[in-house]
Amino acid sequence: MLRRLGGIALVGATTYMVADATADALMYLKAKSLVVANAEANERFKAELGAPLAAGPWYNGSVAVSAEGHIATVTLPVRGSRRSSDVTVRVVRKGGLRSTLLYNLTGGDWEVLVMNAMIGMGPGGRPISMSLLEQEVPDMAAAAAAAAAMGHGECLPCQQQAAQQQRPAAAAGAAQQAQGS
Repeated sequence: MLRRLGGIALVGATTYMVADATADALMYLKAKSLVVANAEANERFKAELGAPLAAGPWYNGSVAVSAEGHIATVTLPVRGSRRSSDVTVRVVRKGGLRSTLLYNLTGGDWEVLVMNAMIGMGPGGRPISMSLLEQEVPDMAAAAAAAAAMGHGECLPCQQQAAQQQRPAAAAGAAQQAQGS
């Protein structure tokens, strides 16, 4: 009887470990495809590393999935013709099955929150850090209008920009008055 229970426990533990390793491998492959797509689209990153870009082997990466399985952080190496980089991507899943393994097997969709590259030894011996995500340039006029509509007045960057634009105009006016006197 004990022998049978020991065998069942061993099979259960082995099954759990295989499922966990498979879930991590699928998560790595999912993140790798996201990283490669964004790396190829980022001209600055390609210029720093040198084309062509290739993701490094899985055994040089790391996968961490939150306890609930909804957030994952994957770090993997990316190599170019001149340099290499470690890219860290943090993704969140959009609903679906509780099991990360089943979620990935059924084609679950992950949304990228952060994707940063750390490129080794740039100018001055410091690593270069950059985001591989496209970032929208904020519309300062729309932000100022929204702040004013909510009764917050003008935003600080808008006030600073307006003050910088007024200084040259004030200086030019003072110079004209000095010449006229």
